[in-house]
Amino acid sequence: MLKECTVNVPGKVIITGEHSVLQGCPAIAAACSKYITNHLYINDTGKIEFKDPDPQPPVAYQLLNQAVEEFKRYFELEGGVTMEFSSTLPIGSGMGSSAAVASSVFAGLCMITGNRITPEAMLESIKRCENIIHGTSSGLDPAAVIYGGMVKKADGVISPRPLSIPLQFYIVNTGKPECSTGEAVAEAKKHFTPSLITQFTAVAERIEEHIEAGNMASLIADVQENEKLLEAIGVVPEKVKTFARKAEALGMGFKISGAGASCGDKGGIGLLFLQDGYQAQAQDLCQSCGYTMSPVKFHIGGLPCLA
Repeated sequence: MLKECTVNVPGKVIITGEHSVLQGCPAIAAACSKYITNHLYINDTGKIEFKDPDPQPPVAYQLLNQAVEEFKRYFELEGGVTMEFSSTLPIGSGMGSSAAVASSVFAGLCMITGNRITPEAMLESIKRCENIIHGTSSGLDPAAVIYGGMVKKADGVISPRPLSIPLQFYIVNTGKPECSTGEAVAEAKKHFTPSLITQFTAVAERIEEHIEAGNMASLIADVQENEKLLEAIGVVPEKVKTFARKAEALGMGFKISGAGASCGDKGGIGLLFLQDGYQAQAQDLCQSCGYTMSPVKFHIGGLPCLA
């Protein structure tokens, strides 16, 4: 057993498939370079202790404790361990923070005790942890943070997808939506037609191909198309639509990533893809709309505890 160790667990973004996955279309998520960091060390109390720089609601500690119990399903845990967390991953932003936090506990305990686990077993455990936060986990968030790279959900099955090129893109924060995820889902459901379902499926397949090939120009074009499809199902506020059109006019691709919003003028986070040399223009555009912009890359590679 090690005296101490540190594990970094990535967050995730939805590349494509918001809402449409509920209609049977493919959904693609990817691990990204925003992290939950868990530093673990042996203590003399004989207990599991959590240290966090910010106070957390009770449900957060339920999540942490469940992750410990999931570890104990497979391995012995003798003595006390203290965990200290830090983060570059925005909490509550739709970037998989609950899956990342739970995974950082499970993976950290594996590392400090010298154990390894199959990704399939860990995925089932982290899904059970996520159920505390989300009711029923789709499995997409924990799969992305555990496997790293890109994951795809199609026909109810989640599988890792090839990803060898760590493309850089940007997270754009348009502000916290004024409606709930449930309200956005209900509004989107009203607008789906067989034609839209076909279009969502086709654009998802093309986006997957472009990412695997590292083809930024084609990716930008289909991200623009994906955004317009999301607008068609009523989950992109007018202000965010205006931003998307301005980005498109500058040769950039922007889309909402997550539930979006069916009311108000804030749509949560979005993804912005652009060619090299356009960063200054993108920054100016974001500032003109009151949005923040943060560079990220796809995180390639799974967690270090995987067998």
